[in-house]
Amino acid sequence: MLIGLALNIIGTVILMMTNDIPADAVPYIIGRVVGGLAISGPIAVVYLMGGSAMIRRTSLGAAKTAAIVGCIPCFNCVILTPIGIWAAILVFSDAARRDFSD
Repeated sequence: MLIGLALNIIGTVILMMTNDIPADAVPYIIGRVVGGLAISGPIAVVYLMGGSAMIRRTSLGAAKTAAIVGCIPCFNCVILTPIGIWAAILVFSDAARRDFSD
């Protein structure tokens, strides 16, 4: 997700440097970048915190939140949704309650 954000910003900068876009399209392009960062940025933070909690097995709540957000196909690539479902199955199991040190 962070790579996608970076590529979006780089692509927008390259597009704006070509000077082949009409002047009235500039606010639209800037709005898409800012809106994308405002929505995708916090979601990426949730993914990173939850993924870190899953790896270190420290916070079951953060892991569950990241797994639930990972199941929603509009927040990430549709290819990653099955991984989110798999993570949700794992963190909502009884074994996860034993493994995490909340």
